[in-house]
Amino acid sequence: MRGNDNESDEAKIIKNSVDVIRHDSTVLPSDSCDANREESGPESPAEVLSENEVRKRRIKNDLDCIIIHAEENEIGDEIEDEAVDALVRAANEIVYIKKYYDVTTDKFQYFPSLKKSILNGSLAERAEDLYFNGDQDFPLDYTSAIQASAARLHEDFEVDELMIT
Repeated sequence: MRGNDNESDEAKIIKNSVDVIRHDSTVLPSDSCDANREESGPESPAEVLSENEVRKRRIKNDLDCIIIHAEENEIGDEIEDEAVDALVRAANEIVYIKKYYDVTTDKFQYFPSLKKSILNGSLAERAEDLYFNGDQDFPLDYTSAIQASAARLHEDFEVDELMIT
């Protein structure tokens, strides 16, 4: 059983990831690429998180999904830990750092998205600076695999989104 139906979802977050935060600070679960992931138990515990923790968790979950897809379908091997670390640190610096309030949906929308940052190359550029502290080049095969995976996992992107900076 999932819990009490009378229980309010407001001010709670499912531990997975989030997509948007409503005006009343309610955090809604993401239906992005980790929606197919199996839960560790029959019930996901809920907790209240700060906006920054929510943002970082969303980035980590979405990036993990894209990396796993790239490893399985593009590279055929695991991406090295240093590259993953550089990607996570880069994403935490440039992804979902701005927000606006959408009155029609009563939600805060965060941007730039991880998908856009990957597809326009800004994530790879920043990861290049962080990979072994800038001493080595970020592997081109990782960059192309992650871009291909992001494009496949988010088929609804349009070409003109690539031009938005």
